[in-house]
Amino acid sequence: MNPSALLTSFSLLWEKIRAVRQWPIWAACIFLGLALSRILLSAGVYAANNVVPYPDYDAPVTGVSTQNALNQNLDPTSIVGGILFPNASVAAQVAGTPENTGVEDVKFKLLGTLEGDPSFARAVLEVQANPVMTKEYGTGAKIGLTRIAYIGREHIWIKRNGQRLKIKVGESTEEVLQKAAEAPAATQSDAAAASGETITKVISREEINKTILGNPAEIYKGAAFGPLVENGKITGYKIHKVVDSHVFYKLGARPGDILRKVNGYGLSDTERMFELWKSIKTAPAVQVELERNGKTLKYDFQIRN
Repeated sequence: MNPSALLTSFSLLWEKIRAVRQWPIWAACIFLGLALSRILLSAGVYAANNVVPYPDYDAPVTGVSTQNALNQNLDPTSIVGGILFPNASVAAQVAGTPENTGVEDVKFKLLGTLEGDPSFARAVLEVQANPVMTKEYGTGAKIGLTRIAYIGREHIWIKRNGQRLKIKVGESTEEVLQKAAEAPAATQSDAAAASGETITKVISREEINKTILGNPAEIYKGAAFGPLVENGKITGYKIHKVVDSHVFYKLGARPGDILRKVNGYGLSDTERMFELWKSIKTAPAVQVELERNGKTLKYDFQIRN
């Protein structure tokens, strides 16, 4: 096709397009199409970020010097605005540091994250040193016994003594480790119920006064419970909801549990419940009997001054 014929074809096509008077409709369709594409893309990225199992990135390749690794990791972050906090220093990643129990343990709290490629992803930690320090760490960095395996959006995954744990922004290693230790409590309780054993727990008087008796209104935050009525009579108290950060959860309670007896007394009315509640102030021990999944479970709480 010669240039003259090609020019003629384009001219005819342009005249046909000009003949169409529905430009606003076309523009609206294009805009809606782009918006829908953006929504679908965002949904896909969100699903991938929350559903796809996180990868486990190792520390920088052995043989790379600390200064080179630091410079390599800092270059990309300068494009997106540098460090997350003006006063935070960037902690160097020591290449090839082996995991061993001889390393001193270091506790920290996650303050924020910069999600992205492992070469420039960052986690801002409040390290419980003397003095307390705020530092940025990259993927693969080690902090005491802990290694950062993955940095995501508002969370990180760490490896510690063979465990993989998720830390959200605002959480500390102490809180996460405590939750991990309490996780098998339900299994332990079920096993105790099957064998008819009593689960013994020790609680300090200070904790009782602070978390349970100090501010009764706090008990209702993160938990929902009330009298259980059977055949027109109160036969216990049922825990409908309890979050894992609640004091009742830490003491062993789980959603669906039915509290049947306290110190051997049945909970037949709310007045008896309040009397037992007040007795906790001076009682050396509290025995609780509850029902879980149709099985009776007994707790013996020893209160220490």
